[in-house]
Amino acid sequence: MCALAGTPLVNKPSSIVACELGHLYMRDSVIEFLGRQGMFGSAHCDRSALEREFGHIERLKDVFPVVLETAPPPATATWCCPLDRAILASGQHTFGVALPCGHAMRERSLALCMKSDASCPVCCTALQRTVTLFPPAEARQKRREELTAEREQKKARKRKRDQEREASRVAKGTSGQS
Repeated sequence: MCALAGTPLVNKPSSIVACELGHLYMRDSVIEFLGRQGMFGSAHCDRSALEREFGHIERLKDVFPVVLETAPPPATATWCCPLDRAILASGQHTFGVALPCGHAMRERSLALCMKSDASCPVCCTALQRTVTLFPPAEARQKRREELTAEREQKKARKRKRDQEREASRVAKGTSGQS
């Protein structure tokens, strides 16, 4: 289910995305949320509650595409690990996403890949990192705090850089007027 809209995930190319907290979304729902349109317009929802839960998504770059493997029949679940066919929705297995390729698979398989050759076993892309899907609440809260701290550091660096540019511009302007 899409964490934002509560609708079923439809597996079309580039339609399913995830965030750093491990939530899955329909890309179109994220676009509506960011634009405050449709079901996410102020008249249709509680924006403050949405901001508390999904405020870490400030732009489309804050989500990444996820490639989910469709479970083969007779499975009643929709998604599975492409390596061992473990079912995503069973709750028995922890799944993660390999980045930058976006393939979702069991975390155990991802950990083995990171230790051995650090490439995705599905497409052979070099792995940079992984993101756990549906982590426990404590882990999700810790990651939310880390994201907030990273954003604050990035904003502070940008402010400093802007101040240095302004000081340099002012210094050049005053030295040329002598």
